[in-house]
Order: sequence, then structure tokens, then C-alpha cells
Amino acid sequence: MLLHVSRLKTPKTLLTTYTSMKNALLLLFTFFLLHNLSAQEWEAQAEGILPLGYGVFGISVVDDQVVWAVAFDQTLSGISVPSTHIPKVIKTLDGGANWEVYDLAAATGRINFDIQALDANTAYETRKGSLFVHR
Repeated sequence: MLLHVSRLKTPKTLLTTYTSMKNALLLLFTFFLLHNLSAQEWEAQAEGILPLGYGVFGISVVDDQVVWAVAFDQTLSGISVPSTHIPKVIKTLDGGANWEVYDLAAATGRINFDIQALDANTAYETRKGSLFVHR
């Protein structure tokens, strides 16, 4: 009868093995993470609902169905904002299938960058020195 005696691993050998396995698992995890991230794609939402030149800047997500956003005329960048410029608020209640557009008349002549939604009925839009409530 033959007995096979394997060499006992020293703590240094165990640490080297553990580190190699940890690095291999980290590399494998990173590969799968990057692969899954690259597999996701953006899907256009609400195309054509804003006036030409308007772009979305502030977005506030309440849940998977309710999203609010603020938009203004991007062509005004670097110039003074005309007193007639009206920022827009857009909102979806069905995960992006349909969008509603509102003029933010209280902010006429201003550019707004941020919006914070509380729920499907209330959002706060801010600008330096000003706060607008949209209901």
C-alpha cells in the first residue's frame, strides 16, 4: 500500500495562495461587472416634447415610475438670459412612457439647474437665491 504524503503548507505559502486566488476573483468580478455595464444602453425618452434648443439639466427620480426634470434653452449659454425666457419642467408618472411639460412662469427670465421631487405631485426647483414649488 502506497501512501501519498503531501507537503504541509507554511503560513507564507498559504498567504501567497490566498492572495493569488483573491486577485483572480477580483479580476473575474471586474470583468463581469464591466461586461454587464457595457451591455446596458440608454433609451431615448420624450423626444420632441421640448422646444428646439432646450436641454434637460436637473433630474429627480422619485421611484421607478415618477421622474421630474428641469430644462431650459441651451442656446442662452454664455449670454444674458432674456426676460422672456421660460424654463420648463417635465414629468412622467408611468416610467417614461408619457411625459407632461409645464412652463415655470414664476422663473421667467432665469435659468434653473436643479429640481428635487418629493412625490408625484410636488417638486422644488431651485436657483441661486430662489425657490419655486411646482404642484
